[in-house]
This record gives sequence, C-alpha cells and structure tokens, in this order.
Amino acid sequence: MAERIEAFTVDIPAATAITSALVTPLSFNQGIVSRMEIVVPPGPSGLVGFRIRHSGEVIIPHGRSGWLVADAEKMDWSLEGYPTGNAWDIEAYNLDGFDHSIYMRIHVNETGRSSAIYATIVPIAPGGTAENDDDSLALADS
Repeated sequence: MAERIEAFTVDIPAATAITSALVTPLSFNQGIVSRMEIVVPPGPSGLVGFRIRHSGEVIIPHGRSGWLVADAEKMDWSLEGYPTGNAWDIEAYNLDGFDHSIYMRIHVNETGRSSAIYATIVPIAPGGTAENDDDSLALADS
C-alpha cells in the first residue's frame, strides 16, 4: 500500500497535434512510484493519445514510439522496477474539436527514511578496559 497518493488532472486542448504534443509535468515530492492509475472518461473516441515519461524518456507504453489511446477506460499498473523520483510527465495530443481531460493517481512510497537505531548499553566493571571487556561482561551479568 502506498504511503501517499498524488492526483493530477491533465487537460488536453482541442486540436493539439501529435507533432506538438502537450507535455504536462507530474510534479510531486521525491518518492518511489509503486502504482499508477489513469482514468480516461468517455468522449475522446480514439482522437486523444498519451504516453508517460520520466526524465524526458517514454516509459509507458514500452517501445518509446507508441501512444496509449483510450475512451471510457480505467488503466491501473503496478510499477515495480520503474524509475524513481519526481521527474515524471505526461505527453498528450488531442485531434478532436473538443478539449479532453485525463485523470491520474500516482501511488508513492517515501524514500530516504532512516531505520531506527537501537543501542544496547553494556556496563563495564570499574577499572575495566578494552582488553578485558569479556571479563567485564561476565561480571556485569552475575
């Protein structure tokens, strides 16, 4: 289960050509993307296409040259092993005469969390030294 969910609405204006596709940053605090949900409401009728990128490189769909085209569809992917960080964006075109929107939810797990460190205090007998720590432990346990 993700530690947070980032939500985005991607608005794609009418008459956005493939050759000048709109790039919308998906900016969020640093983290590991574990899952992505995309909802394409009814209406585009095959005239809207999009692809997901990271650092300017197409990640979804695989192959880097294709586009996802959908109408009244929900897409849901687990993204194990995909790039981390917040350099994601969506590139989209819209050949329709009407504006369209795509809704995205990105499930993110935090990065950089430090694990708790536990220390055990071991008493050393008075006058103990590093050379006789083992003897000190024996004395402390008795």
